[in-house]
Amino acid sequence: MEFSNAALSYLRTHLLPEEYSPEEFFQAIAHEAAIRDQKIEPGTEKKEIQDRFFELFEKKLFFPSIEWLRFFGKPGKGRTIDTPLDCLGGNNMPRTSLRDSEILRHLEGTQPYRVDVPPAFVHGLERQVPWQIHYRNEPHAAGEVPSQSLWEALKHQIKTQGFPVFHFPEAIRPGDQYENPPGPMVRGTLNLAKMVREHQGELAIDWNLIVETVVDVVRFLDALVEIAEEQRQDGYMREVRRIGIGMMGFAELLLMLGIPYTSQNAVQLASRIAHFVRTSMHEASAALTQYRPVVVGAQVHVRGFAESVRNLSRLFVLPEQELAILADTSPGIDPLPALAGRWIGLTDAPTNFTINKSLVNQLEERGWLKEKVMDELMDTGELSHESGLPADFLDLYATQRNVEANFIEEMASAMQQLSDELIVTRIWMAQDAPDDFLNRRLIHAVYRKLRTMWIMPEGAMNGVFYQAGSSLT
Repeated sequence: MEFSNAALSYLRTHLLPEEYSPEEFFQAIAHEAAIRDQKIEPGTEKKEIQDRFFELFEKKLFFPSIEWLRFFGKPGKGRTIDTPLDCLGGNNMPRTSLRDSEILRHLEGTQPYRVDVPPAFVHGLERQVPWQIHYRNEPHAAGEVPSQSLWEALKHQIKTQGFPVFHFPEAIRPGDQYENPPGPMVRGTLNLAKMVREHQGELAIDWNLIVETVVDVVRFLDALVEIAEEQRQDGYMREVRRIGIGMMGFAELLLMLGIPYTSQNAVQLASRIAHFVRTSMHEASAALTQYRPVVVGAQVHVRGFAESVRNLSRLFVLPEQELAILADTSPGIDPLPALAGRWIGLTDAPTNFTINKSLVNQLEERGWLKEKVMDELMDTGELSHESGLPADFLDLYATQRNVEANFIEEMASAMQQLSDELIVTRIWMAQDAPDDFLNRRLIHAVYRKLRTMWIMPEGAMNGVFYQAGSSLT
């Protein structure tokens, strides 16, 4: 298996047991899944199943979510904690601490968490009324904090740590919860950058390859459900067989198709891809019922007909940068992180400095690979209008730093409007962002009925992150 310098650094430091090479590691994952798959369908050849699963990793078409890779490799760190906005005190604070000063102090240094934000909080901010705080298991024990003070404390955490991640549970339609309620799942991510083929001299999405990959992915995740059940041993995973499929490499896909991220064509394509992948998931899960038991009472509508399915499934788009490192692409449906730079935090030393290959090829073909352009690219990892390059070319190679938050919100909204899915994108907040930047993001999220909003401040990221430009300061 061929991996970039950054991917190898990440694998060796965070995932690979000492006795495994990258190929042996992913072969082991495919082997474990093939064993469970064969038990479900005994008449199949285990080696053939294992080869199909391994091919997903080998061709970088798909990777299991990072917590599953850690499960097979090295144990990972704690997960994000979900916290309702009216229960921030939780059970970790004494009742006497339900005062605004103690509640706000409780947020300082809190490990990464997700906050469920009801629209009522936004309306309370506008009216400047107090916000009620309760214990999670003792609603009669309550206090209150000024809405504005709580919001300022949350904004401070976002600016310094990149948390909390905001979730808007009331944006989920009631019918979605009834037909496909939330719960534990096994999941992974498709690499859209590998779903492009040349057709009649032009690059185009290979929709057939997407279907073929999703069919294998659904079967692979269904096998991982058995491994999850062995760990939980409560019957839930085996009963609902919940799986989730996400996406990465969307920015690279747009580059290959010559579609600017900030265009309506990109928004429409995002919606179309989400709908297509979701339908393919349902069809693949329905097809499994020809040989395997169904989830009792679970049905989906495929091409106008109600079909029983093997799995409750969701499109679950989460920008896992670790998977993007392994696939050598961009995380989730986010814009490109930069055009040139290096990964920091994978090992004690930064990874090699790299430049976007597509950009270099285009600059060479058009005769624009000049010293002024390369100097700016090397120094900042970006290309500005001062480079002298045409505006349409710069729009095509726009990065996270120069894509307005409105476009990213619109992309997420377009993907989730057609389905009951959770679409997460990251919005970068510049160090010199206006004071009302976070206020507008909150209002826009409620207005667009987004499910989730994750705002990440530049220069305040902990752990692994991508640094634009060649500077190491």
